[in-house]
Amino acid sequence: QSTWGNIHSNSLLMQRSEIHLDTNQLFAGETVRGSVTIVVPKSKAKHLWKVAVIWVGTELTYFPDRYHNSENDRRIHQDETEIKICSQDLICWERPESDQQVAPHFADKAISWKFAFHIPTHAPSSFESENGHIRYNVFLRLDFMPLAPIVVNAIVHVLTPLNAVAALPNLNTVPFCSHAVKVTECYCLARGEVSASIQIEGKEGPLVYASGDTIQVKVIVHNDSQVTITHTTVQLIQIVTYRTVPDSIRVNEAMMTQVRRIVVATPSKGTFVARGGRFPPGANIESIAELTIPPNYTTLSSKLITVDYAIRLEVKPQSNLAMQQIFVPISIGYDRVEKK
Repeated sequence: QSTWGNIHSNSLLMQRSEIHLDTNQLFAGETVRGSVTIVVPKSKAKHLWKVAVIWVGTELTYFPDRYHNSENDRRIHQDETEIKICSQDLICWERPESDQQVAPHFADKAISWKFAFHIPTHAPSSFESENGHIRYNVFLRLDFMPLAPIVVNAIVHVLTPLNAVAALPNLNTVPFCSHAVKVTECYCLARGEVSASIQIEGKEGPLVYASGDTIQVKVIVHNDSQVTITHTTVQLIQIVTYRTVPDSIRVNEAMMTQVRRIVVATPSKGTFVARGGRFPPGANIESIAELTIPPNYTTLSSKLITVDYAIRLEVKPQSNLAMQQIFVPISIGYDRVEKK
């Protein structure tokens, strides 16, 4: 199987099977349109039973089994949950029962069929990771009797627009401080206090951004203690929550959920925070950091997978004192104008 842009094909000798997509990036609520083309040699066409185009969206989570230590055991013993988001079959051609051995009229010729499948309005965005995925596929399937079927797959990337992201429920899995544009925390240490705040520059109201935007973050830290701050940094993190149906051993909610936190953006070089943010007792800092959201990142909420984002400020005092953190949640979607 090979792919050129929006054309997906499977060719062997005189046989050819192709899926042509008008576009492979669509928003929830839009329609997947395209066509399929096949060429079946006459010697094989007499065994052709059915030609179908299948539209399916699935979400899946995979948990390696924590009760087995070896890698081989983990591949066998696992928790895997799969849910269908949407499914529709389009029968392009099917052999009549009275015509069992005769080759169809299109043998040795190219024949095409058009298709159109609706993406559900509330379909979550496409997502890929080691522990789960949300996928949307168009399959072209040729069934032969008694030969093995031929299947061609085309992936459709479903996007979430900005207005839909802003309406998603807050299902964050970390203790975020506030949705305010400015968040301040004061930490009482053994030898004084350290206050830290994050201020989102040039942003009022909901913190909703498009994939590819740059976020300006003002970091203010007042070290009124007698200890040295050894590390100060600000990052954009992704928090992914995976859920699965527990087996007979896993009977509590904690064993049905796994959370992964990933750093997706760090400040550009040259800022005080990007250089590590070390400063002595009694010192104060104000630093502007820029965080650029990478492409193809979006907030999503589905039955099995939730993806949230947050700006995280970390302040680490010296010695054995615990690192202090501030989280400011943001939402990320796609700009319809940019996508078109």
